[in-house]
Amino acid sequence: MALTIENGVVVPNANTYADLATVTAYHAARGNSGWLASSEDAEPAILRAMNYIESRPWKGQKTAYSNPLCWPRTGVVDREQFDVPADTVPAGVISALCEAALRELVKPGCLAPDLERGGRILSDSIAGVSTSYEQGAPAGTTFASITNALAGLVKGSACVEIGRG
Repeated sequence: MALTIENGVVVPNANTYADLATVTAYHAARGNSGWLASSEDAEPAILRAMNYIESRPWKGQKTAYSNPLCWPRTGVVDREQFDVPADTVPAGVISALCEAALRELVKPGCLAPDLERGGRILSDSIAGVSTSYEQGAPAGTTFASITNALAGLVKGSACVEIGRG
């Protein structure tokens, strides 16, 4: 499937915020050798990463109901309290997509694993090594580089969004 880039103007049939060249340049600049731009798996990895990125609890509202993706959005104030322009896809969203795409290229499906355990692990023991988790510990993996890139653009889990008058 071809990548169709959303650039902030509500592109019909858009399915990503970054093309292969953008993701490749991002990783090259950071020396991330795990990203292999020539891989036939690179574009599908970007699309799988988009599934993850699109599932975030974004602040604000889409600028158009017809927009196939979550961005562009209105009513978003970033972590520095600046209004995010309603005709843009923030750089943090693109960076998070690039980070997510690397994880999906290296280990397909890692951003959306099936969780069979049904909740928190209370205790586990394998060959004499045991693990137990504190009550309330999340069952999933936290991807710090993705979370940090999206800071200020997504709603917090225990927060109520308040608009400015």
